[in-house]
Amino acid sequence: MAGITGGLGGGLSATGGGAGTGSLGGSAGSHPTGTAGGPGSGGGGGACSSSTSCGQGFSCVNAGCVANRFTGSPCVATDTYSEFVFGHGVDGAVHQRAYLSGSWQPWTSLNIDTAAIDPNSSLDCSGNGNIIQLVAVTSNPAGEILQTSGSGDQFSEFTHVLGTEAFSPLAASIAAWPSGDDYMLGAFDTGPVLWTVEGQTFTPVGQISGQVNSFNSAIHVGIQLQNPAQIRLVVGYETSGQLGIYANALVGQQQHWEAPIYLSPPAGTFAYAPAICVNEWASANYTIHVVASTSNGQIWDTYTPQLESTPFSGWEEVGSGAASAVDCTLMSDGTVRIVALDSQGHVLDLSGSPGSWTKTDLGVF
Repeated sequence: MAGITGGLGGGLSATGGGAGTGSLGGSAGSHPTGTAGGPGSGGGGGACSSSTSCGQGFSCVNAGCVANRFTGSPCVATDTYSEFVFGHGVDGAVHQRAYLSGSWQPWTSLNIDTAAIDPNSSLDCSGNGNIIQLVAVTSNPAGEILQTSGSGDQFSEFTHVLGTEAFSPLAASIAAWPSGDDYMLGAFDTGPVLWTVEGQTFTPVGQISGQVNSFNSAIHVGIQLQNPAQIRLVVGYETSGQLGIYANALVGQQQHWEAPIYLSPPAGTFAYAPAICVNEWASANYTIHVVASTSNGQIWDTYTPQLESTPFSGWEEVGSGAASAVDCTLMSDGTVRIVALDSQGHVLDLSGSPGSWTKTDLGVF
């Protein structure tokens, strides 16, 4: 399949012993693997058990001490004012780091059962002023969607949202409504599968029309309310080597798909999977950002102030070092927050707006 490297889901694998090193994947359907390092200091690299702990900076995994790092790919969400980053650790836990009142807080682990999450699962999350929604997929059986919600660092236990229906690649995408608990959900089976979720009611979004080339990456979804229309957005890399953007407009009980938009890679080929982030209410600002990475690890942003009337800007490089799928969120002040893993399993955070970006290594738990 042309135009994408690093696998359909796009993330770091959980294999490896000491300080893991990673590389950008080579062919669709494979995951970059961690290469085991030598024994670490402070108790790392040795044997461990439930009664024998590892040293600081290491976790006990399969009876061996391994350096702390994140696997799969991370996600980022906002409650409109603060930033919340989530990562799936090699220890199996979901960890969160928050940017509150202008400063980064320490990593903290969510006190919920995460044993069912596949180590290579991408995380996705989305929030509003009421709630943050988070999804992952299972390992056994493979590909079932898990969902949790909460605020701050207090979250409900994961639940299966679509029973035993399984999806591949190991990624699902969620977009919260601007308020309340409702959301949009997307995943990939033999093709993209989309729902809007209101309470316990799952309503399928009609099959994408106008798509010529199939997706060969995980998909990412977004939602924007443009009174009286509800715009449901889907992005993914396609077999043509381009990035496809699809918008479904719902007005009353009538829905239709707009003409697709295609973006070519700014350099080389696209890697892993893209992300879309929007101003959800769009009461005065209809901005939509699309974020992607390329095979050399560069991270790129493009945007439009209004999808229906203005073409996307040229790609702008905002950072480098990506070794996983990217995720993004749009803050209430218009700044964009982007996350990805680097080859060491650290979370990279890029924040800013077109023309001005800051990169922060958030490290590991």
